[in-house]
Formats: sequence, C-alpha cells, structure tokens
Amino acid sequence: MVKDGSLCGVIDFGIMGTGDPACDYAMAWTFFDSQSRKRFLQGLHSDTIDRARGWALWKALITLNAILEE
Repeated sequence: MVKDGSLCGVIDFGIMGTGDPACDYAMAWTFFDSQSRKRFLQGLHSDTIDRARGWALWKALITLNAILEE
C-alpha cells in the first residue's frame, strides 16, 4: 500500500487459500493428462474448478520465475 508516494504497508495474500479445496485440486493440471483431469474434476462446481485452475497457474508462474532467476 502506498500513502503520499511512500510504501506504508503490505498485504500478504499468501494464505488466502487456507481451507479452500480448490488448492488441492490444482494438481489436476500438474499431474494428470486431459482425460484423467476431466475424470478427477468430475462433479465439482465450476467455481471450484476455476479457482483450482487459477491456483495451478499461480504455482506455474512462481516456478517459472524461480527457473528464470537461476
């Protein structure tokens, strides 16, 4: 957060997913092929699947950033 042009605070969203089952379902894009992923996610609400996809993307970008910094 910025006040009068200076940093005055930081919001850490690191544990915002605590208790969200979508965090666990993110592995669908990490470990499964498309057919297995479809079966794994079968029966889940579309909102949960969308959040899981977001978590998977976030983890992929964090990993990519770490690789690029090497």
